[in-house]
Amino acid sequence: MGASTSSEPRVSAEQNEAESVAASTGALPMLQNAFSKLANPQTNAVPLENLQQRFSFAGEGRSCSGSNVPDSLTVMLDHLGSILVDQFFVPDKGGINWVEFVKSYNKCCARVSSSVSLNMLLRVFVAVSESANVPIHLEFESGDTDCKINGHLLPSDVFLLLALCWVMSWGSRNLKGEGNLSLPDLNHLVLSVITSCGQVEGGLDVWDRDISSLEAQLPAGKFVTWVMNTVPCLPDCLRLYFNARLQIAATDGVELAPSDSSSVGVISSIAAHDYLLTQGRAWAISITNKSRVNEEISGAFISNGGGMGDKLVYRSSTHGRGLGRFWSRVEGYKGPLLILISASSGEPHEGNSVDRKWVIGVLTDQAFESKDIFYGNSGCLYSIDPVFHVFPPIGRY
Repeated sequence: MGASTSSEPRVSAEQNEAESVAASTGALPMLQNAFSKLANPQTNAVPLENLQQRFSFAGEGRSCSGSNVPDSLTVMLDHLGSILVDQFFVPDKGGINWVEFVKSYNKCCARVSSSVSLNMLLRVFVAVSESANVPIHLEFESGDTDCKINGHLLPSDVFLLLALCWVMSWGSRNLKGEGNLSLPDLNHLVLSVITSCGQVEGGLDVWDRDISSLEAQLPAGKFVTWVMNTVPCLPDCLRLYFNARLQIAATDGVELAPSDSSSVGVISSIAAHDYLLTQGRAWAISITNKSRVNEEISGAFISNGGGMGDKLVYRSSTHGRGLGRFWSRVEGYKGPLLILISASSGEPHEGNSVDRKWVIGVLTDQAFESKDIFYGNSGCLYSIDPVFHVFPPIGRY
């Protein structure tokens, strides 16, 4: 008897490798569904315009509003979809075939080092900024994803980058593709970069919230160090947005179950301003570390404006300032705690006292217990406002 032959098409080594990498992230079934929904049945390839529409933020009628939203950010969001496609997808004559589709996903979303993720994010930021005629003075020494980055950023550039990352964070949670968002105050993060990376002529008043006129040049190398030390999860915003846009395509026509991470309607930061933990502050804390607690903090405030709900254990203005009232609220609670404290310091100025408000915080994995000995695990201390800094339990700062 002769050897049996199979009618199955032979799978190339390139396809096997690409699918293996995607499978290791758990995304292969989602990619298969997304490709089947996006591909042209006649060419078995995804047209570029389909991808550009899927990755676009403004393509579905969404917008980003707020008094702190510069016109350049609106233009950048209009070009976000086309820039992402240009950066990660390699088209054939008929569009993106299956192998290139999977390889493009792996290029953005496969497990890589934090420095490589940041490099990809900055490349996208530079390309999107150029589309809005905003010159960014960053230079990449080569096309490698781990190459050295030279040049500098201005405070206004840092604000645009953080705003873009916030939008992608919000978009990665809004799987129903609905609603608009209001950009939160991100000045505490911008001031953190300035105080860590540069010097301002004449000094810097951190309580002056107007940073648009600052011309300090922040070296690229110092900015990279700041991201790695302070907000190492910032580059994940790109990966999460990329993955979410394809997930939306994969579930097109399927009714999504409601969840805490989905958002409906207009996102507003007004409700959050009634609390110390505003949207911008919560997001800053969430990108300092990868943990379930940080994820919950981010999800609560990005997916809805106030985000507190039944997660608030104690608030002095609501529950009372006495120690007994505090203990009556926290006793018996066994979960992690995020504690924020606000105060003000006054300085005499021409006979008047000028109040300067500040906020600090601590995040612990364990709640309070009444014991005669020290107990519990380590936590993180935060200087939150006016300047954001992280003080982890180990290391020297």
